[in-house]
Amino acid sequence: RSRLELLSTQLCSSAASQIFQRECADSETVSIHILNVLRRLLPPSIMLPPNRLQELLKQSWLYQTKQCDLHVLSREQNVLDDRAILVDHQCSSREFPSKNTCTLYMHNAEVWCVKFSPCGHFIASGAKGNQVLVWKVESPTKVNVFQSMQILQDVHAIGSISWSYDSRYLAEKGVESFSVGTIRKYDFETQREHTIIQESSQIMHFTVGRNESCCLITTKTEGIRLWCLKTNTLIRTFFGANHNDYIITSTFGGPDDSFCASGSEDNTVTIWNLRRSNPIWKLHGHLGTVNSVSWNPADSQMLASGSDDGW
Repeated sequence: RSRLELLSTQLCSSAASQIFQRECADSETVSIHILNVLRRLLPPSIMLPPNRLQELLKQSWLYQTKQCDLHVLSREQNVLDDRAILVDHQCSSREFPSKNTCTLYMHNAEVWCVKFSPCGHFIASGAKGNQVLVWKVESPTKVNVFQSMQILQDVHAIGSISWSYDSRYLAEKGVESFSVGTIRKYDFETQREHTIIQESSQIMHFTVGRNESCCLITTKTEGIRLWCLKTNTLIRTFFGANHNDYIITSTFGGPDDSFCASGSEDNTVTIWNLRRSNPIWKLHGHLGTVNSVSWNPADSQMLASGSDDGW
């Protein structure tokens, strides 16, 4: 009741000085205060919330960015500008990782795997043989060797690399030729295991998305396939990359892991939007089979690839 009495006083008092004395001496501040009081009392159907039109425009623009096949900017980089009112959103290739900015030559053999660290400041690369290199990413055009390591002599090739979550530790493993087309889940507390995905083709590689809801599987004959780990169902098959005889890795990338990329036996890096089965981009530049691709988790406009050409 006291709030209603105050509101009626502000609306009906004939003495302007009383209003100024109760609220403040600035008439503009008083008006804003009155509007805020009214918004709390009246439903949106009578009085719109503040900046409602701007909020609707922002929602429309964000929806358009999700429909854009080339949109790789993070949420922090999404800025609503004047163009959003004039034309629909459509990214150009300038924001997309569509050109080579740096070539690294230190490996003396085929590069079989590359992996960005979670912080995005390092790249680890493994090659045929027992050499692992760690690179420091200074900028898209400046990448230097940070550390060189030699693994045990009985390791004939580095098949995969994994970073710890804090980017401090690195794990490598060799190459095994045995695969039965099955992915199994293990619970180390209960010692239970069960099959979650069964493919009819040999599984060459798989990776799990950052939110652990989807899995990307590279098969020998059925292409690259996206599976839902919550329902254990196939979502989509991606076409356009060749990987019949070699172990070629794929990766999620972009904001919210909305893209995937893979190497290919045709010497290219193939990129898909997860909403499309066909490629949206192919990157050229390698002279041999591209064995591995890694998308920078901290910079969605940067990815790395490793090839039989040693780069």
